[in-house]
Amino acid sequence: MPQKYKILLVEDDEFVSKAYRYFLMQAGYKVFMARNVREAREFMRKESPDIVLLDLIMPGCNGFEFLEELHDNGITEKIPIMIISNLGQEADIAECTRLGAADYLVKSNFFMKEIIEKVRFHLERKQSTAPVH
Repeated sequence: MPQKYKILLVEDDEFVSKAYRYFLMQAGYKVFMARNVREAREFMRKESPDIVLLDLIMPGCNGFEFLEELHDNGITEKIPIMIISNLGQEADIAECTRLGAADYLVKSNFFMKEIIEKVRFHLERKQSTAPVH
């Protein structure tokens, strides 16, 4: 069982977010949910998640804008941001990579088990590159 890493899941689809939360919690993670970018910002002002799972298409400020904000504030260098979206265009993937996304997954191409494996990979990678105090 992994230590209680904090995952911030930014997803406006209630069914998808509940499913992701269930499986991530079953894998031993602590999951915080944000239905939009405003809620994600509020959470990140109070706490620092270990990883962010970010949908791109949401009402109001979209995931691209939020990712750009995180990049401009240097957060993508400290916290892995995994894009999980229905968008699969090369231009979208390239833009997210340019903005510092650690990974880009098209929802329909991955099973939950694979998403959890990717989350685990990025958390282990982050931990192995963290400075020793």
